[in-house]
Amino acid sequence: MVETVGYSARLTAGGALDYAGSGLAPGLDVIVTHVRDAHEVPADPDWVRDVQPILAQYSRLYPVMREHVVDLGDLDALRPWRAAMLLAMTRDITDPNYMPVTRDLSQPKRATIVRWLERLPAARSAVAGIGFRDAKAEAAAAVGRRALAEQALDGTGFDEE
Repeated sequence: MVETVGYSARLTAGGALDYAGSGLAPGLDVIVTHVRDAHEVPADPDWVRDVQPILAQYSRLYPVMREHVVDLGDLDALRPWRAAMLLAMTRDITDPNYMPVTRDLSQPKRATIVRWLERLPAARSAVAGIGFRDAKAEAAAAVGRRALAEQALDGTGFDEE
């Protein structure tokens, strides 16, 4: 929950904040706090009880991610992204790769997800002709193939000699 509190150095005779001559704007000059629910990090987090309720909320809030990258509320879809999620969820909050990008997940809930990811067995998927690759490598290869195809279509491609 986000709370805002107005402030001013003076009060009116009626006890309200007095902004006259203060240089403060009542709608803009406020103190903003982000209040979070208490959350205890479980010793052995469970997908259904502890992790899925948190990640499913992000899946609902950001459907573009669910449709084009991964459904965070689906364990089978999430498994191949384990390494990428661990990387993103263990970054410093100032890192551009930090997850979630909205920076709105409490540290204890993030620690719960990280602990669960650390215990989740890595999933690997077979790619025809090249053995096993993780989801991040597959996604990067797909982006590369799309970029090369677009270059070929618009004539900006290059010879591979």
